[in-house]
Amino acid sequence: MKNIIIYKYLPVKDALRVILNKTLKFSHPQDFNDPFDCYEELLKFEVTEEFLKEHLDKRILMLDESERESSTPELIDSLKKNTYTFDNKDTKSVFDAAIKTLWISCFSKTYKENLMWSHYANFHKGVCIGFNYNGLRKTFGFSPSEVKYKKNFNKKDYCKNEMDALEYLINTKSKIWKYEKEIRLRTFEETSSIDCNGIVSIHPDSVSEIILGCNCPINSDAIKNRLLKLNYRNVELIKLTKSKNSFILDEIRI
Repeated sequence: MKNIIIYKYLPVKDALRVILNKTLKFSHPQDFNDPFDCYEELLKFEVTEEFLKEHLDKRILMLDESERESSTPELIDSLKKNTYTFDNKDTKSVFDAAIKTLWISCFSKTYKENLMWSHYANFHKGVCIGFNYNGLRKTFGFSPSEVKYKKNFNKKDYCKNEMDALEYLINTKSKIWKYEKEIRLRTFEETSSIDCNGIVSIHPDSVSEIILGCNCPINSDAIKNRLLKLNYRNVELIKLTKSKNSFILDEIRI
């Protein structure tokens, strides 16, 4: 797999916590700043006979006596109205419980997005850390994905393809967030070394770049010395500056 670099914008305090503790923070979707993140209305349930049989065979679905006496079309119609819907408290609770096992850490494909510096790195006073996939995989398992941005959404049918629907749920956001160019790493409580606070240990080799915002007060020589003492190897240090000719961020490689 190509050793892709992805970027996390942080205030100085949080960036130093990542670097000094060699940890990365993951969060549940319900804690994100977008209320539509992992929004259940992105999904629909078009119950088919095949889907019904599969759920009965796997004992995911249990029928009561009246349901067992119904014809298949009647049963499917009833399930669509009463069971496979988020208006059903049991279905909603199962969905919510599954989402609570999901941990996501958000990154960007770029470190030169002005709005990201303003929104997530304390108005350009913070730091952007470039992580590489290969180094991260030395410590923990994760699934990477790229967020897709939509003006409007079409509901994805969970009954047709469960995995496809869940990918759509996790990776679909409004077009207003397009500037973030978001990459997500996700992991699950039961399959990783993540702790109850969403903290994962990382290998020093996972950090490839440290970019200081144009208003960041950190002394570049001091951080270079600290990185060496903490066994961070081959980390490129970059300082952003304001261009004198346009509204872009120039860079100085230190």
